[in-house]
Amino acid sequence: GIAGRTNLVPNSEFVGAGVGTPGAGWTLAGFNGASAAVAGAGIDTDGAAYIDVAASGGATGTNRAVQLDITPRAIMEPGWILTAAATLQVIGSPTNVTNVRVALAEFNGGGSQTEQQFSGGAVTPLLTAAERRSVSGVGDATVARAALRIDIRGANDVAFAATVRVK
Repeated sequence: GIAGRTNLVPNSEFVGAGVGTPGAGWTLAGFNGASAAVAGAGIDTDGAAYIDVAASGGATGTNRAVQLDITPRAIMEPGWILTAAATLQVIGSPTNVTNVRVALAEFNGGGSQTEQQFSGGAVTPLLTAAERRSVSGVGDATVARAALRIDIRGANDVAFAATVRVK
């Protein structure tokens, strides 16, 4: 079993990441008019692997988001406690960004998302220093899998942009 295992992220070191790709086992997508791109990847001065996610959107639209997800999703059994965590830092000057947060997305046996829990995440202060964010959830009978998700959201009906370093 996986009892006691502390990292269920299959590629937490972003192997294969570079400009344009987040690396094996990761997907990056924009929703509701938002755009997403990997702007860079490397090893930080503290020795941690990172990717820089650029998120942006035009002047119109609501509920716009950029999401970085892991695949495959971790198996979750009833009663298990899973914690999604990442170190995040806004690089440069964000414009009209409302949230930069970690999420724990939960899925049923058919693969449909059933719930999503978020860490606190308003961009105040602006995360100019790296900050560890986490959220936990307890599996129940309806949850078969769970995934770490990084969520970057723009304000409604104004242009937004940010680059977020994810470690």
